[in-house]
Amino acid sequence: MIPDPAAEYERAMRHGDLRLPPLPVAWHQGSRNWTASILLDGAPEEATPRLVIRASAADWPAGNLSLIWRDVRVRGFDLAGPPHANLRGRMIPTPHQQWYDASGRQEVGGVDLAAEEIDGLESAARWFVKWCEIQGTLHWRQPPLQSRLPDLPAQLPRKQRRRS
Repeated sequence: MIPDPAAEYERAMRHGDLRLPPLPVAWHQGSRNWTASILLDGAPEEATPRLVIRASAADWPAGNLSLIWRDVRVRGFDLAGPPHANLRGRMIPTPHQQWYDASGRQEVGGVDLAAEEIDGLESAARWFVKWCEIQGTLHWRQPPLQSRLPDLPAQLPRKQRRRS
């Protein structure tokens, strides 16, 4: 029998089995962003559950978080990107969260960043870990992003050469 990743995750979550390892977040540079993938403890090894955080140098809010179980995104938190349709067909803009309901259908709901006190990727990650009911402490390290600096010209002027 092929396991249902969302249902299997829900069972592990209800039992409080999922835990963060006591390691700092380790970032890896991709072609367009930085990614951290954290393997979770307390689940069947073949489920390979992991928390994936994608960081972008784009203006806040940017990035997304995923809980991956058997290579399926069973929970997600998109800070920016396209809207997704909820079960009633209504388009939900970002920031939004995604999950599977009891019948296995993917649901989408909006997230009020101000009400949830989310003001950056770190607080978004902590909120997501809590929402996913993952035990333990997230040992946060900032991603080594090159943020856009405001009010800089597209190209800096070249230094003038002095004639002697």
